Amino acid sequence: MTFSKAALVLIGLSVLGLGISQAFFKNGDEATSSDIETASNSEQDPSEVKVAPESNSLTNSETNNNAGQSAPQEQPPRLQTKDLKAGSTKQVVEGSKVSFNIIVKLQDGKVVFDSYKEGRPWQGTIGDGSLINGIDRGLLGMFQGGKRALWIPPQLAYGTNGIPSQVPPNAKLYAELELISVF
Repeated sequence: MTFSKAALVLIGLSVLGLGISQAFFKNGDEATSSDIETASNSEQDPSEVKVAPESNSLTNSETNNNAGQSAPQEQPPRLQTKDLKAGSTKQVVEGSKVSFNIIVKLQDGKVVFDSYKEGRPWQGTIGDGSLINGIDRGLLGMFQGGKRALWIPPQLAYGTNGIPSQVPPNAKLYAELELISVF
């Protein structure tokens, strides 16, 4: 086989692999070990969205355990995101200073934080610890003016401690973000 034929075969196999991995995402299975899963845009009313149930699926590396280990361990739930409105202009990257409005709900729909009602947006710097990990990671890649929904597992939110009288221990959170500005 000549070099150009071999290159075409490799490109064809790469495209096939990309198509298979996209099919996994469309079916809700995890195809990579990424910490963030992004859902496609839809016309669903964000106020009706609740915290998504945990996925018990295993990644490929866990199901193909040839290292002689005992039963494979389940991966913790991951942050899930869904863009509700595309923004434009400036994009959030590691180290960006941001200002955003946010509504945070518990799994039962109870609102625990609402910056609109508080009368001022939240602010923070991505990666400096000023925001919980789920919001920090959920803002990455957003564009100024955009809106995004986040389903945040407990270990990326307030963990086993919660916030007394506001967020119970091990609470899964749903948040809607509106990115006002990126500095």
